[in-house]
Amino acid sequence: MFEEIAFDKVLRVYMKKELVEDTFSDEERKQVIDVFSRATFEKEKIAESLKSIDSWISTLKRLIVRVLYTNVSLDIPLEIYLQRTDLWSDRVSYEDLATFGVDDDILLQHTYVILTGFYSSLIIKNNGSKTSRTNLLSGWL
Repeated sequence: MFEEIAFDKVLRVYMKKELVEDTFSDEERKQVIDVFSRATFEKEKIAESLKSIDSWISTLKRLIVRVLYTNVSLDIPLEIYLQRTDLWSDRVSYEDLATFGVDDDILLQHTYVILTGFYSSLIIKNNGSKTSRTNLLSGWL
């Protein structure tokens, strides 16, 4: 939880250039988000504890705080890090993590794009109105 707060309050403002959305075309961002979504929380046979987009948002924030601000290569498949139980809440087990697989073309450099895409989807789903979406996004992004 502290990592999520640290991300929201501090780190999101100082994202590495290689991670920001502008690094990718609109088509690339959409494709990465769609492929990742279908392989994860939208997957029919995924563990119950992983069906919530909120749990993915929290985990992606933790991943950014713990991993992406170190000197690791951003060309590593994201799947390698998502299989680490220490990035997840206590209610996610190894067995749960075995219920999904992310394509090796989805890399660490895509983490922030996926996170912002999920967050935008969540806001649209919960509120629907453009005004509410803009206000909520400005508080986060």
